[in-house]
Amino acid sequence: MAQPIKIAHLSDLHFGAKNYKAGWQVAEQYLCSTPQPDLLLVTGDIADRPSAALFKEAKRALDGLGVPYIVCAGNHDRHFKGNVISRTVLRLFGKQDAAAAFADVFQNHLATPSEFKDVEFDQHSHLRIGVLGLESSRSADYYARGYVEFRDISAMKQAVRAEGEDKDFIILLVHHNLQSVRTQEEQCNRLMDIAKVTCMVNAGSLLEALAEAHVDLVLHGHEHAWSWGRYGSLEDGKSEVMVSGAGSATGNSCLEGCSTIRSSLNLIELKPNGSAALKVLKFEGGDYRPIAQLVLLNSRSARKLRLLRSVKELKHELNKPHLEDH
Repeated sequence: MAQPIKIAHLSDLHFGAKNYKAGWQVAEQYLCSTPQPDLLLVTGDIADRPSAALFKEAKRALDGLGVPYIVCAGNHDRHFKGNVISRTVLRLFGKQDAAAAFADVFQNHLATPSEFKDVEFDQHSHLRIGVLGLESSRSADYYARGYVEFRDISAMKQAVRAEGEDKDFIILLVHHNLQSVRTQEEQCNRLMDIAKVTCMVNAGSLLEALAEAHVDLVLHGHEHAWSWGRYGSLEDGKSEVMVSGAGSATGNSCLEGCSTIRSSLNLIELKPNGSAALKVLKFEGGDYRPIAQLVLLNSRSARKLRLLRSVKELKHELNKPHLEDH
């Protein structure tokens, strides 16, 4: 009998930050006991600063969970303390290129825009899941802002055109948030916090492309706060896209370091009928407790998305040149 697939979505581990080991320990213990996920997806800021040693330590920790996992990079994995302004300093002092170090360590687990990471489950599940990833930190301009190159967006659309009809569920990983994180908005309405407003610069273009390609779900991190929403285009032939953000799995704060009182993670359950549910968990009173339980996709919406990805006329429309492709 087919069983649901359980996916743990973690973000912003910040290995190397103050008290990160204590923060990781509670997440590790929980994942190895209660939910026992079938797949782990990590949306960036795996290390607190670009460091091959920290990347390797984090990889050993993820390997130790004994669960297939896929990652994408965040701004702290690319730039010193996550800020682009320091990238030149790293080059002047001859530090190892962060992008190369990250890719070298996580090469077999790294989500890319042009090729699906397919996950095979045991005989108890027939769902075919494909995972893609976009880099939102490599070409960022200032501070911790995010930007996805349009050539990568085009590569993502091409990958879905080529193989999307064979997937029951398509997930895209990216670090920066594509929509405003509601729980953070009050804190950002001050001049001193202007650098904290770091939503992806070209999020609108990416969301339209995702709706055009009929991607089911986008996962992100970055703001150390959970969020969820739905993006829908008004253009014909495009579908709605679910967007979900996870808080910091180690409870990281850029100023205070990691603390279990801020630790949170998300669990996604994919049922045999194609529907998907989201559970947001926060560490309280010595255990993770649900603070939100939501339906991402019902079975009818899931079937519609699979159908749209297989319609040849829509594939033809996707193949037309667009302004962002140039």
